[in-house]
Amino acid sequence: MQSTGTDEELSYPTLPAFVTASIDQNTFNKAWFDAMTELPMSAQLKVAATAPDEKWNNELGLTSLNEAKIKYQGDVGTLKQTIFVELKGCIEAWADIEGQAIEPKIVAEMACYIMAIWQSDTFYLAFPTLRVLIALHGSLRTDPNRRFKSGDLNDFSVAADALSICDVFLTDRRLANLISSEELDLGTLLGCQVIHGFEAMANYFS
Repeated sequence: MQSTGTDEELSYPTLPAFVTASIDQNTFNKAWFDAMTELPMSAQLKVAATAPDEKWNNELGLTSLNEAKIKYQGDVGTLKQTIFVELKGCIEAWADIEGQAIEPKIVAEMACYIMAIWQSDTFYLAFPTLRVLIALHGSLRTDPNRRFKSGDLNDFSVAADALSICDVFLTDRRLANLISSEELDLGTLLGCQVIHGFEAMANYFS
C-alpha cells in the first residue's frame, strides 16, 4: 500500500484494487484515522520516523544564523539596539515575501514607531508574538558565548505563540532561563508563568 498526502496531519495508505472490492477507501480512512489518533504519542513518533515523507529538521537555518552571529558579533550593541535591528530585519523579510519595496528609511521609521509603542503605558503589549520572537533572537545575538542550537528556532516560535495567550508555559530549563532573564522577563511582562522541570510541572498540576 502506498501512502497518500490527502491530509496535512495524517497520511492515508492507498488501498489496492483487491481490497477496495470489499471496502471503500473512505471507510478505511475513517478506521485508519480512529486507530492512529488512539495511538500513544511514542508510537506515533516511531511511525513518523520510519515514514518516507520529508522529516522536520531542527538544524535548518542554524549554520547561517551562527555564521552571521560570529561575523557581526563585534557590531552588536545593547540589547535594545539589537532588538531594533532584529525588528527591521523582520519588516524587511515580510516586505520581500510580499514583493513590496520599502525604502530603508521607512523600515527604520516603522521599527522606531513599534518600539515607541512598546515603551508606552497604553500599548506596551501590542504585537506580542513579534515582540517575543525578536527579543529571544536579540538576546542570543548579544551573548557572545551562546550559539543558536538545535531546536532553538522552533522553541522560540512556540514561545512567541504561547506566552501572550497562556496562563502557564511549560518548557525546558534553557528556554525558561532565557525567557525569564532579568533583561527580558517576558513571562512577567505578558502575565504568563514559566515553568521548567518535571517536578515543578507536576507540582503545578497538583
